[in-house]
Amino acid sequence: MAAHTRPAPKMHQLIKSDRRMFSASDDNAMTKQVLATHAPDGREVDVKPILLMVEDIIRRATPDIRKVLDGSDQHMEMLEEQISSAEMDGMLESLAHVIEKVGSKLACKCSGGDAHATTMAILNLLSNYSWDAKVVITMAAFAVSYGQYWLLAQLYTTNLLAKALALLKQLPDVIEHSNSVRPQFDALNKLIQAMLNVTKCIVEFTELPSQYISHDTPAMSVAIAHFPAAAYWTIKSVVACMSLIESLVGLSHERIMSTTEVWELSSLAHKETNIHEHLQTQLDLCLQHIGEKANKVDLQMAYVGKNNAKERVRKLTIMIGDNKLSHCWPDSTLVWFFWARLESMMYSKLKYGKTVENDQIMQEIMTLLSFDGSDKGWAIFFGRGGEMTRAKGETALSCILAFDKWKEEAEERGFLRALAEYLQQLRTPHHCNRLILPGVAGNIPENVVCAECGRAMEKYLMYRCCVE
Repeated sequence: MAAHTRPAPKMHQLIKSDRRMFSASDDNAMTKQVLATHAPDGREVDVKPILLMVEDIIRRATPDIRKVLDGSDQHMEMLEEQISSAEMDGMLESLAHVIEKVGSKLACKCSGGDAHATTMAILNLLSNYSWDAKVVITMAAFAVSYGQYWLLAQLYTTNLLAKALALLKQLPDVIEHSNSVRPQFDALNKLIQAMLNVTKCIVEFTELPSQYISHDTPAMSVAIAHFPAAAYWTIKSVVACMSLIESLVGLSHERIMSTTEVWELSSLAHKETNIHEHLQTQLDLCLQHIGEKANKVDLQMAYVGKNNAKERVRKLTIMIGDNKLSHCWPDSTLVWFFWARLESMMYSKLKYGKTVENDQIMQEIMTLLSFDGSDKGWAIFFGRGGEMTRAKGETALSCILAFDKWKEEAEERGFLRALAEYLQQLRTPHHCNRLILPGVAGNIPENVVCAECGRAMEKYLMYRCCVE
């Protein structure tokens, strides 16, 4: 195999035309250019579900070349969906076109052109969107191309259609000579992770409770002032990643080795890492500011309904909405999706041999399904850091009503931790949990243990006619 020391043509163009952009003196001028493209029109985009999908695509697509090469690469366990397909379809319907247009801009850059100019063209295209939406939409466009590329790489040995497409892209050659491009792939993966870190951090700022922190708060204002540069370098990093991926196509056996490619991607990763560290510092200060606000507890509720009680859920949803009691899903189909998704997650876990004893997620799934099997109601509490606790309805209500008894612990140790400890005090050994599963042949597990105590649950047959 021939080895050369010059960079691949497309990446060489990127390096030559953009090396000047790494000088700090140009950052102020660049920021002014970026700000000139920013003209938000107030449209709101719920970017979190899209970002979750982008993360999942990248996580599944990011290859271990050795496993792809020897055919041992296995699909990971099915993703426990964090949002229903119906909700995702609704959100993507309005964004699919702009994601495709950003993808076209990225493809044009890969055919030649200036990376800075492409980055600015994308920012102009997304001028009406907020900073978080700009980076998430661009990352989504990248995820589509990146995911397609590695989907073919993973399937071409077992799927004839994938094999034909992979041959047209000469993916077998890339994989066969993977040792020569391993440094590029390693640098690529590090840059992609850095891009995700910056993107997630920007999104986290948008989720901060506005009643406790404003844009005038010093840490928040410093972060917002840095958003233009963060958006620019993240989008530019996407352009660089796409250039490298496309440069692999059509190179056949004469894969060109280049330390300059690795330097380019590593330099961008270093830039993105610095941006992330700066933003994370400001985010931590913002969270500290919120934590010091008057020890006030802000509880926001969401009603998720009950499985197989469509009419009752519909009436309760109307009442909740009319009286503004909490958040709720106006479409009863989404309630059904919530419970159907939990059942699907349970069956997926069972398929892979997971139980409540060896899998924390499985334990929480079974607990929620058993809550739904009772008529007593339930509540689950989430914190901003991902921590959570849950209880049956009566227990949760008693705990909230007795807040004065554990208020000091909440101030010292945090609301959710104190809540979980007080709930534990209220629990008694006696309990009667029911888990109702649909009677689909072949899907009902033989043995199910109680998610609360771990003992084997008794199995009953139930015939029900429920006219609401």
